[in-house]
Amino acid sequence: MYITPRELANKIFELDRPYSLFLDLDGTLVEFQENPEGVKIPSEVEDYLLKISQKNKPVTIVSARNASFIQAQLPRLKPTFSASHGCVIKKTPTSEIEILAIKPDLEHLRGIIQKQISEQAGLGTGLEIEVADFSCNVHFRKSALPPLQSEQVVKEIIDSSLRIYNQALDQADRLKATFGDCVVELGPEGVDKGTAIRLFMNEPNFSGTFPIFIGDSNADKPGMKAVKELDGLGIGVGETLLYHSNFTLQNPQAVRDTLRLLAA
Repeated sequence: MYITPRELANKIFELDRPYSLFLDLDGTLVEFQENPEGVKIPSEVEDYLLKISQKNKPVTIVSARNASFIQAQLPRLKPTFSASHGCVIKKTPTSEIEILAIKPDLEHLRGIIQKQISEQAGLGTGLEIEVADFSCNVHFRKSALPPLQSEQVVKEIIDSSLRIYNQALDQADRLKATFGDCVVELGPEGVDKGTAIRLFMNEPNFSGTFPIFIGDSNADKPGMKAVKELDGLGIGVGETLLYHSNFTLQNPQAVRDTLRLLAA
């Protein structure tokens, strides 16, 4: 089911073509943490990415994290990146950050979600609402309910919250829900990791390369779809993307081991 880091690195080397590397962060480059603010990319991983980029292989971070977090985690690499699920993009190391989506009324959205949680007769116990730059995220890792029941309760909360929020808005302002690992994110429609990768691949510094995208969650499916349409490779991490990727690595440690081999 899983490809080893050595097997994957060899397949990439055997293609003997210049590539561009797109990487998710949480669950891909690093393991999930109970406290997301506690995530730290090891310095040796930044070393691998620097060495890969110095071989004229563009390295781009494609993440749900905000721009400030990405830049703070990789200060030496100074990567091109897509942040907040494609809402924010930095196309070249020297270009300005571009905003590609309309920012939702997040406090209004938080209030709607909180009201829907309160109407669940206690079933919403343990749910946490996080307000990010362009989304409201509902975390249910600490839910007191069994996982499947918890996910169903959250889905009902999100469906009703989206219906209330979107009903008075134009299409361009509406939100969508994206389920991840014990989290669901409500953010703008029309942008995602796939739209971001397509924009990068139109840039001169990506010209002549084929894209490789490594991701782990449902939020990475648009990215997998995009790289396949661009004659690239989608690499899943863990079981979620088994049927959406060309190959699958077992866990973030396997991703880091692959990067070490590509950097050698």
